[in-house]
Amino acid sequence: MTCECPKPARLLSLVICAATALSAVGGVVLGIVARSSDPFLWAFESVVLISSAGGVWAGLGKIRGAEAMAMFCTGGVVFVAAVLSAPALVTGLLQGGTGLSAQAGGINLVPWVLVRLLAAAALISLSGLVILLRSPRKSGALLLIGILTSTPVIALGAFVWLGPGRSAFASLDPAIQVFLASIGFIVIAALIAVSGHHVIRAFEIGIEANANCASTQPVRSEQSSTATPANKPRAPLTAPPDTSGKPVHADS
Repeated sequence: MTCECPKPARLLSLVICAATALSAVGGVVLGIVARSSDPFLWAFESVVLISSAGGVWAGLGKIRGAEAMAMFCTGGVVFVAAVLSAPALVTGLLQGGTGLSAQAGGINLVPWVLVRLLAAAALISLSGLVILLRSPRKSGALLLIGILTSTPVIALGAFVWLGPGRSAFASLDPAIQVFLASIGFIVIAALIAVSGHHVIRAFEIGIEANANCASTQPVRSEQSSTATPANKPRAPLTAPPDTSGKPVHADS
């Protein structure tokens, strides 16, 4: 079980967050200059700048035990900002469009958005890797099962959506379409459930290992200021009073 964040992952996240922060500074300036054509660009870039600064702080090792969370949060913010800064461009890319463009102040934002999406994917992947490395043997086996059970779903989706599967399915008889769609839905739902369960469990084991690391850290014990029974002074012993009522000391 690994309790410390791997140094290569932390340094790589530091480089990505620092580069993203520097680009966000330019984005804020561009957004202010081009606020007439894109009034919200500077706001998105400001959020990216603040989030990337937090990622740099974590990459420097100033946030012990929460590096994965910092990477994930920074990657999520960068991804959302990239999508919202050019939603039409991102939608076109997902639909396989070509010749797409997005500009602000006469500057092409396509490379900007693509690099931001890659940076977000890298940070999110690094956060997952750090969590899985907390307990690589258990988490790795569960993650492998999750990947294997999700592969048929991805392959079928690519075949139907991008390959010749859509036209072939549309040429079938409607009754056969309903039958195949019903069977396919059940099989795909089962595979997604199995895959999701194993992937989530893999990360849960890593999180539990992280919690165990935090609970097993050496705790400084302070010496008690109270005297031990062996060091306590002996109280004078008194014998029971005699018939006259005067106490009789045992040491007399």
